[in-house]
Amino acid sequence: MKKKEYANGQKIYEQKRDILTYFFREGKTKAQGLSINKEMEGEWKFYRESGQLWQV
Repeated sequence: MKKKEYANGQKIYEQKRDILTYFFREGKTKAQGLSINKEMEGEWKFYRESGQLWQV
């Protein structure tokens, strides 16, 4: 079973409709993109812990 929260209570990921967002431990966005049938689809954006866009 996949963990849903870090030890500090912060969500690891959140699914809102077809958009899946992963979070760093402190709450900043780690990655975000389209997820259909539990598969990454289309363009995804990945971020550094600083919040800077890392790759698309």
